[in-house]
Amino acid sequence: MKYALHKNQRITPTKDIKDAVCPVCGELVIPKCGKIKMHHWAHKTSQNCDPWWENETEWHRKWKEHFPEDFQEYLMIDSNTGEKHIADIRTDNGFVIEFQHSSIKSEEKKARESFYKNMVWIVDTSKYYDKFKQALDVNSLQHCKTNKNYFYIREILFEKYCKIFTKILA
Repeated sequence: MKYALHKNQRITPTKDIKDAVCPVCGELVIPKCGKIKMHHWAHKTSQNCDPWWENETEWHRKWKEHFPEDFQEYLMIDSNTGEKHIADIRTDNGFVIEFQHSSIKSEEKKARESFYKNMVWIVDTSKYYDKFKQALDVNSLQHCKTNKNYFYIREILFEKYCKIFTKILA
């Protein structure tokens, strides 16, 4: 995680801080400030308090950094059940954005959508770009905007491309 709590303040990992806590469970976290991986906080024990937690990639972190710090890693609590999760981004009006680089089970996707309610997904499609490009004929590309990170398809062609994408990903 990018932020922990220290003296009731959100802070990024710093080598000298040994008493920061996880904003979800309140357990001690330790700063990971090496030279290879991105700096982050890790639970001192092997526990993982948020079942939706995943290792964060550079792609994921860069997307989050396009938003103000107050929007990033926003702790959300269900007032009825006490369930807690950290949204990648939550805007001032309560809109949630989740960035997904790896595969995710359908049940978890539905659970997140149910918990966050007003949300969208930004999905890293870069590893499929070449496959998609090969499957699309040159004439159809005039109706799409594409680059290594996304495909934007005109709505009238959506059904046609869903069939192509389904075959590619199978």
